[in-house]
Amino acid sequence: MKKTIAILLVAILAVSSVFAAFSGEASLGFGGNFDDGTYGFIDSATKIKFDIDLATASAEQIADGDVYASIKATFGLKLTTGEESKATGDHYWDIWDAYGMTNVAGLGIIADITEAKVAGENWYVSILGVPDAPNFAESAIDTYTVEDGWDKYGMSRADYDKAYNYGIPFEKATGVEVSVFDYVFGLGLVGDYNDDDAWKFEDYLDLALYAKTPEYNFSGLNLQFGAVYSYAGDPVEANEKNALGVSAKVGFANDSLSASVATDMGFDLTKDKFEDVFGADVAANFTWNFLTVDGYYATKAQSGESPIVIPSDPSEAELKAFWDDPTKTEKSYKEDYLSAQVKFDLNAFDVPVALTVAAKDLIATQDLSLKAEATAIENLTISANGGYTLDADGRTATGAVIYDDHDWVGKWKLGADVEYDFGFATVAAGMSVEQKLDDAKNVKLGASASIASTSIIPGAELKLAWADADDLLAKFADETDYGKLTASCKITF
Repeated sequence: MKKTIAILLVAILAVSSVFAAFSGEASLGFGGNFDDGTYGFIDSATKIKFDIDLATASAEQIADGDVYASIKATFGLKLTTGEESKATGDHYWDIWDAYGMTNVAGLGIIADITEAKVAGENWYVSILGVPDAPNFAESAIDTYTVEDGWDKYGMSRADYDKAYNYGIPFEKATGVEVSVFDYVFGLGLVGDYNDDDAWKFEDYLDLALYAKTPEYNFSGLNLQFGAVYSYAGDPVEANEKNALGVSAKVGFANDSLSASVATDMGFDLTKDKFEDVFGADVAANFTWNFLTVDGYYATKAQSGESPIVIPSDPSEAELKAFWDDPTKTEKSYKEDYLSAQVKFDLNAFDVPVALTVAAKDLIATQDLSLKAEATAIENLTISANGGYTLDADGRTATGAVIYDDHDWVGKWKLGADVEYDFGFATVAAGMSVEQKLDDAKNVKLGASASIASTSIIPGAELKLAWADADDLLAKFADETDYGKLTASCKITF
């Protein structure tokens, strides 16, 4: 009887967890699209998401003694749709096939060793490998969006933002991590000696060295340092890698202000010219009362990435490469990237206005902007923005070097948004205007408006919206002109 009760309790808990991880929505919109001429019930969608841990477990073993060994692991069995999966009608959920070509739902096993070390008081040796290179500096101003990505299970991932960043060129090798009084060191070493070859020490060798200090604190002044070195030699593949990295950050904080500067510097020792050898980024912040200042510079900043796309008729090798690392992406960069931003929060002086002045990519595109947000009336938010930037030969500049033969063209833009929450409904409207100062000098005008309520019908959102009107003057062929007007109802659980 006790065994039966235990089984029932487990079943009840399992069912509860299923419903807790199960959600969906259905929506239907009636209206007209002014650009393609469609009308009627033009927006219909259903979406179901589930992320269910069918089984989870963890284990650990920690020995006794002044010097002891410990190991920890986790296990999970997961059934998931991915973050952007959609369902259109009644059907069985398809499980991924061997190469993941039916991407409706996935069943995955997660097994991970999270700790394996020998330790004592104030020290340990981990056998799980060398840590990643320190990354003390990244932009607080500049971000890019990763779209159509995959998670580590190979399932669809919702769009997410990442900061511009310079990565130290560091190649990890199999090895150990050692910590003594919070000083962390790493050593990775893999070599291949063959008596039949004219062997040299640097041939067939992967070497990685790592060091990072704890964060020192001297009466409010904080300091921390890190350094890495890696070498990879393979004379057959001719892909020698030889790089050094140094990181540092310093900061100060008290009750009224804070300031910090951080940098990551890398040296690619396989190159000849200094501009190819050296790379770095620097991030700085200063905050005092109503004022916040941020700055960022990178010799080469990662400014975008997109997932690896599986070809329409993939080979077995292409599919295997994708499934070996479904999170792998193609990255893009901007060179000599400099940006700064200043925020003034005048609410500190009982003035309900916040101002943000930003200057991005100052060496190349010179993207200048000003934004003001006012909240003088309760439930009413008004914001206005404007900016000026440069294009080169009709293309957005890469941020590398401004060449004299480029035809640099300016572009200005203005915009405003207003939103008021009545309690039972929220009304919003916005408009934008921009002009590229080329020979045509065409003006691009956009607008939007909406009213939405979740109070009229409990459990449903009713909405009337005019959206996607990006080019009301119809001056650009690749833009949506007049958008669409839609009345919709959305029900979620």
